[in-house]
Amino acid sequence: MLTWYPWSYDGDSYLAFSHFLFTMFCYDGFLTYVLIVKCALLADLCTDSKARNQLNTFSAWFELLGSSLALLGYYFFDEDNLGPFRKICWVMSSLAALAWYMSGKMMLMPKTVSYLPVKTDDCEPLDFPTKEIARGPSKTTPSKYRKEQSQANTWTQEFGEWWIFAKQLFQQKNFVLYVSMNWMMNFNVSLSSSFFVFCNKLLMKTEMPSEFYYVVTTMCLYLPKVGVQVLAPFADKLGLYYMIKWVKALLIGVGILALMVGSKGYYVWGILLVLQMFLFRVWGFYDLVMADVIDEDRLKHRRKESVATSVHGVHALIVKPSQSLAPVLGVFLLNTHGLQNVSEDEPVSPELREAIFNLTFGAPFVCSILQYIIWNYFSLRDEYLVSVKKGLEDMKKVQMTVRTSDE
Repeated sequence: MLTWYPWSYDGDSYLAFSHFLFTMFCYDGFLTYVLIVKCALLADLCTDSKARNQLNTFSAWFELLGSSLALLGYYFFDEDNLGPFRKICWVMSSLAALAWYMSGKMMLMPKTVSYLPVKTDDCEPLDFPTKEIARGPSKTTPSKYRKEQSQANTWTQEFGEWWIFAKQLFQQKNFVLYVSMNWMMNFNVSLSSSFFVFCNKLLMKTEMPSEFYYVVTTMCLYLPKVGVQVLAPFADKLGLYYMIKWVKALLIGVGILALMVGSKGYYVWGILLVLQMFLFRVWGFYDLVMADVIDEDRLKHRRKESVATSVHGVHALIVKPSQSLAPVLGVFLLNTHGLQNVSEDEPVSPELREAIFNLTFGAPFVCSILQYIIWNYFSLRDEYLVSVKKGLEDMKKVQMTVRTSDE
């Protein structure tokens, strides 16, 4: 709630800048944590693609519920009187904190967490020390041994293990392709969502008839919220790989048509904008692709413990900066065409309108072409994907048998 109270009334002060940084860190940090947990659960709960798709659809319904509740804040928001809005924020924050606490409280954690040696392609284990981090003192472990063990687990050693693990990931073609694909998708979606307000107020509102404007705006805001639910049956029927490939092809077609008709053909590009915003929701299936990448990594290196959160963490380290780069680049491009000179008394210049239009359709068009090319080289599909899932199931059965015999 500290984000909704002013730290400074001087927008040029360091305190105001610190307020902005704190807000962004909190937002991005908590969101990243939630996404990491979601992706890890998709990878760990099951291996069947249709079962994961069903779980992802359930998650999308709850996401729709959460975003619908958040809309209450929009109706209570008033720049001149933030009191009612802050009250709604207090209620939402309390509910979020309670849900956060209950989800952590109900999570079942093992009493012992083991970081076991991993294996490379030739099945030779890497020189990893086997560690055990137990909850509470162990009666069977001498205090001297526990002391030596804790001293051995230094930050340098932890970073060294993480670095070896990260290098293993970046040696896998499908992981690198997925990270590249998702980097551009994050950039694409962040750019489009961040600058929709400029497209809405400075282009759509000035070019479109009022009735058509309100229809397009409403559909752009609300139709994508059910995108995952609508596309889920196609993912089951076509397969995740081919569904994403078709969506990328459609996005390329949307970009071509919009750029051909130009900013004056608002009836055509208004419909295309709705379609583009809806197709962007294919992003909601990327966690399922990530789960398949995690499966391949675990099978390839014969990992005895799940490393789903670690894989997603390395991926987020590379992908997250794209979400910050997108608005910075967008503001820079629009400022070069006169965005900083916009005022309520003067009409928007034709040059700025064209820049907003090209940013709305041109940038997604280029990103979609690059994604389509990258996606053609992604090999986790068809028979190979089936063999990975079968091999992972067999490996889990063997590991379960070994654990049972050890007990």
